Amino acid sequence: MQQERTVRVERFSNASSHGTSNMSTGSGTQTEGSVAEYWKQHGALRASYLEEVLLVYTTFEKFLAHDASDENGLEERRQVEYYMEFVQFCKVVLEEQTGLSAPRPWEDLARVRKYIQNIISPYVAKISPGQGVPTQPQPAPPPVQIAWHGRRHNDGGSRPTIFDVNTVSSLHPSSPSGSFTSVHSDDDIDYWRQHAILKESHFANCLAVQAAFQQYLARPLEASNPKQRNKLEYLLGYVNFCCQVLNESPSTHPVRPYADYKRVVKSINKIITPYMQKIHMENQTKALPSVNDLVQRAAPPNNPQVAAYWQQLAQLKQSYFSTVAEAHRFFQSYIEWFQGKRPQEQIQEIVYLVDYAEFCGQVMQEESHTHPPRTMEELNHVYNYITTIIIPHWDKLRAEAPRPAESVVSVTSSALQQTDSFLVEFDTDRLSVLSSSVHRSAVTDTSMSSVSSAEAKAYWRKLAALKELYADKVGTALSGFQKYAAEYSHAKSAAEARKLARLYEMLESVQFCATMFSETEQTHPPRDPADLDMIHQYIIQIVNPYCVRLETETKLLGGHHNNTIT
Repeated sequence: MQQERTVRVERFSNASSHGTSNMSTGSGTQTEGSVAEYWKQHGALRASYLEEVLLVYTTFEKFLAHDASDENGLEERRQVEYYMEFVQFCKVVLEEQTGLSAPRPWEDLARVRKYIQNIISPYVAKISPGQGVPTQPQPAPPPVQIAWHGRRHNDGGSRPTIFDVNTVSSLHPSSPSGSFTSVHSDDDIDYWRQHAILKESHFANCLAVQAAFQQYLARPLEASNPKQRNKLEYLLGYVNFCCQVLNESPSTHPVRPYADYKRVVKSINKIITPYMQKIHMENQTKALPSVNDLVQRAAPPNNPQVAAYWQQLAQLKQSYFSTVAEAHRFFQSYIEWFQGKRPQEQIQEIVYLVDYAEFCGQVMQEESHTHPPRTMEELNHVYNYITTIIIPHWDKLRAEAPRPAESVVSVTSSALQQTDSFLVEFDTDRLSVLSSSVHRSAVTDTSMSSVSSAEAKAYWRKLAALKELYADKVGTALSGFQKYAAEYSHAKSAAEARKLARLYEMLESVQFCATMFSETEQTHPPRDPADLDMIHQYIIQIVNPYCVRLETETKLLGGHHNNTIT
């Protein structure tokens, strides 16, 4: 986080050193009259506010020159560093002079006015004569950028809220005690309502991850991996911050800035949730289920609440899954179309929309025999995400998207295009886990030739069950990967090279599954039972996701794939 703030400050400082070249481009289209008008308005701003900007800039500089000794001090320092970049931008712009600097775009002057109104003036109002360095004020939550068609989104799940990043948060005067509170009590109520939802959904997981990390770090140095320790010590700082924020209450703590809330949500998305999912996946794939287990998982649940959850999820999937999948592809294409052509803040909003669509799509693809049921509250969050965020934004952004003729489709065949998109989106962390497992040779394992008749029968019974369930899907994935490898065997860029590397690793895994499915009791001796666990992991983590995506996109295109997916 510190590095990100440093980069942002450097970006604003670079605006000064490279101002002439950058601004000459912006002024190239201005007429002589508009240039005169620019410097007229610039001079008015400079005369009215440059002194106040320099005062706030100096105050922040003095504050940052002191080392913070406690956690509260570190938080204040982090917040001051965040607002320092806006103040520095105002200082750079207002110190420019006609004749020495080229006129900037009008948008820069509008940003200076906004920052003065929302940051500089509130600070100056708080600095009384003789007062020392002021405590960092707290911003009110920024307004939502796009209307929700009569409904307001309350983000209580695991995705970041989409805000108007071009609007700087308003700063409100502090109370006599020195703590900064929002003038609007509705903002405080909304903050604590969002806080309560986030705490209810993720606080227990945060505590569990914190305890797990601390338990690992408590081990002797010689009993742990040094690189792993360093990484966990780094991540533990973010986990501790999440626990600290989520443990606060309205009676004991003031409302935090939006940046803190966003940091908690981001830490949950990037650390807490992936860790919990990894633990769940490891527990799920430790042992291959028996035929009885497979039959029991396929049977309807006896718990009425669980049955109601899966029924509601099925209805949600039937109503919205195709829409979410199409919106997800559109958001990704939108980023490709406008990357470098639109402000990075706007592109980042679309990245958040991709996260929402991915999360909702993942939930709707879960099945009773592969995933435990979620809470009805979380399912309601998914519904709210779809109806108040994904669909409204999708409808609005489609008007800005280029026509199909304007885009270049690199893969003409629909089957190859689906394989290509699957390779792009495939989780590299998941692939690294798979590639770390050493494939057993396809050569017959003679060490199993002496097993008992009962063990051999158990092996072939399990293999037959897996073959009955997944043989068609393995064939579909194998055919799709082989066709893609034959069509695109030569990489033209580093990105394509990485994509092909992922393809060949997955192709090797799927070929191993197909080889085992081709073996019979009459032609081959039984293999090691660990091989059954291995191909089951390959199917769950590669074959099934690929086939689900292929089937979904085939339905969306209104066509039929040559391979049947069961």
